[in-house]
Amino acid sequence: MSPLSPWILLQLLSLLILSGIYIASGNNRSVPGQAALRLLLTSAIVWAGAKLLLLLLPSVRAQLLLHFIAFCCASIAPLAWLGFALAYGTQRQRPARSVVNSIGVLSLLFVSAAATNPWHGLMWAEFATVDVAGHPLLTATFGPLYLLHFAYSTLLILSAITIIAYVLGQTVRPLRPLLMAIGIAATIGLSASTELRPWTLQPGLDLVAPGYALALLLLQEGMIRPGYLNNRRIARDQIMDILSDGVLVLNADGIIVDANASGLAIAGMTKSELNQRNIKDIITTIPFDAMNARQRRSVELTLDDKAFEVNANPLNPDEPGLDKVLVFRDVTRRRKQEYQLKQMQQELEQLAHTDPLTRLCNRRIFMTRLDEEVERVRRHGSALSVILFDLDHFKAVNDTHGHDTGDRVLKTVAQVAEQHIRVTDVAARIGGEEFALLLPETAQEGAIQLANRLREAIQQANTVDSGGQTIQVTASIGVATVGRSSRVLADVLKQADEALYDAKHLGRNRVCIAEV
Repeated sequence: MSPLSPWILLQLLSLLILSGIYIASGNNRSVPGQAALRLLLTSAIVWAGAKLLLLLLPSVRAQLLLHFIAFCCASIAPLAWLGFALAYGTQRQRPARSVVNSIGVLSLLFVSAAATNPWHGLMWAEFATVDVAGHPLLTATFGPLYLLHFAYSTLLILSAITIIAYVLGQTVRPLRPLLMAIGIAATIGLSASTELRPWTLQPGLDLVAPGYALALLLLQEGMIRPGYLNNRRIARDQIMDILSDGVLVLNADGIIVDANASGLAIAGMTKSELNQRNIKDIITTIPFDAMNARQRRSVELTLDDKAFEVNANPLNPDEPGLDKVLVFRDVTRRRKQEYQLKQMQQELEQLAHTDPLTRLCNRRIFMTRLDEEVERVRRHGSALSVILFDLDHFKAVNDTHGHDTGDRVLKTVAQVAEQHIRVTDVAARIGGEEFALLLPETAQEGAIQLANRLREAIQQANTVDSGGQTIQVTASIGVATVGRSSRVLADVLKQADEALYDAKHLGRNRVCIAEV
């Protein structure tokens, strides 16, 4: 068996592994930096293929060409590593490409130096062949530029793996992918060091291509396939600034040391003013003493016509006097909706309690208030009067002038009634043309005086119909008054109704008093 056979098998195995990873990587669409990863695999495959052909082709000229191809791949692979790491770390392709393109100028210079090496010898000082089992194997003595290129490539690879490890530590934090990153760095570092041949088993042979194969296998099977690299890292500034809630971080003295975009807008300041402005100078309505509590505290305040719910959280609950975070949630829309809902509820309640035509109380509310006032008289004494009045010959108004005119007459009478009562009194429409007044703390004499004034005012009120004709109506009025000594308090409305009947029976347009 030829001494080169194990090396040939090793390079062939590396080539097969890299080709398999390349095929498998086509399914990794969710991994950021896919283009850079494919470029890395392509350069590694070509590298491994060149190293394999070095062991198979005896031509020195062909081996020189293969050395140059391998060197070009050695310049591309570290850049691809860095491009992949930056694309994964930043989640953006454009910044990664711009950085790689800038650094790639150095790689291009190294490749140019390799291509022109016969004229200056700075990359490879000299080439020689060694016989390995009858196979002439080309070896080279490295020049200063080659050693510089080696250091440059190693720095790019280690930087790339450090970025990946850091991002993983900021996202998933599992031990396995971090150990994989360390393993990748160690594998590439050890295999690359064999190129300098301090301990190579055979002159002219190296383990760089197998090292890349193992490293990329660790990347594929240990990190990509399990999905660790699918955890896209979102920068802290991105998270903070996409929040609609304003966030202000305060130190123990109330100085604003950090804020997101919404927080800066609420505070009316710029990033350059961080660590310079005190929260008390900007927002004076927060009870800052209450913000030192150990638990979360919430207050509500208004700033620039906007309502905010402010939650204060101490960063360290065991030391509430230290740094704290204020989170401002804009609740303006919610408060407006609550106010509108409250108004709607009030309107609905008013509609439920109000006669839709005259806007006076309806019969249900009048009866409820009447029961309440009767109970008050029963407990505390005093007097309660009820006035019941009905428009005389109102049917003739509807028949002669129409119901629209009749409705206008009812509205006019309702306005007259409201003008003659106190704030504590209740005016209601309890039937078609029948009205009632509830007069708490009113004796019979006061109720009679009010009834007479009301009768005269109704008689004098004018309503004009659609044809311009003036309409006047009269009212028959019954008055009933009860006190603690009255025998049947609850019958006060019935007594007023009987008095109203007497007023109509005696000729209408008059006031009659019930004997309770």
